[in-house]
Amino acid sequence: DEEVNTVKPVVKISTIQFRMLVMLYTIGSTIVIAPAAMTVDSKQTAWIPAILGVVCGFVLVKVYIALGLLFKDKNLIEINEAVFGKYLGKGVSCLFVTSTVITCSRIVYYVGSFLNTHIMMETPLIAIHIIFMLVVVFGARLGLETIARCCEIFFPWFIGLLGIFIFSLTPQMKVQNLMPLLDIHLKPLTHSVFIFLSITYFTFAPLMMVFPLHLRKPEKGAKALMSGSLLGGFIMVAIILFCIMVIGSYHSSTTMFPVYEMAKRIELGNFLQGIEVIIAIIWFLTLFFKVSLYFHASIAGLCHIFNVNETRFLTLPMGLIVTTFSIIVYPTIIYQKTWLAETWIPYSFFVGAFYPFILLIIGWIRFRPAKIKKIIKST
Repeated sequence: DEEVNTVKPVVKISTIQFRMLVMLYTIGSTIVIAPAAMTVDSKQTAWIPAILGVVCGFVLVKVYIALGLLFKDKNLIEINEAVFGKYLGKGVSCLFVTSTVITCSRIVYYVGSFLNTHIMMETPLIAIHIIFMLVVVFGARLGLETIARCCEIFFPWFIGLLGIFIFSLTPQMKVQNLMPLLDIHLKPLTHSVFIFLSITYFTFAPLMMVFPLHLRKPEKGAKALMSGSLLGGFIMVAIILFCIMVIGSYHSSTTMFPVYEMAKRIELGNFLQGIEVIIAIIWFLTLFFKVSLYFHASIAGLCHIFNVNETRFLTLPMGLIVTTFSIIVYPTIIYQKTWLAETWIPYSFFVGAFYPFILLIIGWIRFRPAKIKKIIKST
């Protein structure tokens, strides 16, 4: 125990900053990927499984909150060691860190793929990845508190740009694109709910490296985690709904980045045109914070596994690893589509739902059952 306590970080962030981080983290890569992935199965009713996904997400976030409040003075790596024991805990932590590095690389790939396809066609993919990761590495070197303050500064810009984007789309919306309204079948509905969860709430494990250890008030932090995740989820429901109403379910399912295609259609009079770059800015803001939290989780996790107090020296090597992985993580588009269709949902379910649930159950058995009942009632 003494060995574990020496690595304990002292950085604390406010409840408001954490809520903003959770909200942007939830939206993250989902804003561009979700509409295409969900309209393939559910077509014009894709917004219904999205709402069901938010409801399921609410239950999952309850599990994360109960786990966090059971171990208020620990991050996820320390919880692993407390629940599974020192050696098995370190083994599970190694798998978790590997998972965060791979997922971090996948998100960086999406940044490069999007820019390479739509905005910077002549720029080599590796150059885009290096520039993006340099900013992430710089943020990681400055620390979690700086990232949280940065989020606080950019959040009003995000809300403002999103408001402009939604307002500009209203003339293009066609309610008839949602018809037939309740044409729902159980199999595509269930699959779409899992797709939504896999790119939003099943990715929440890295947040346990921040909550509750890095929060000034863990109980208020629990409410921030819940409200931030729900707000982010409902923004995603709205984006999916707008995608179907503006470009239709067929175009949403056949284009790789339907939200960007939707933004291209914005035209108010003859003066407000070509503002699709707004959606690119919104996406970069949300992705920067998502990648930063994944990056923080992988570095903090690695340092704890090897009992290293200083995290800054690892930022550059880890940045190089993530950048290299981001080039090779998806060798081809066919590989990417196969991975997302067949592997990603069970993989994300295991890491983001099964794993925290098992931690909670074993924690409940080993550490004061009365305490956890009290926590569940209070949340």
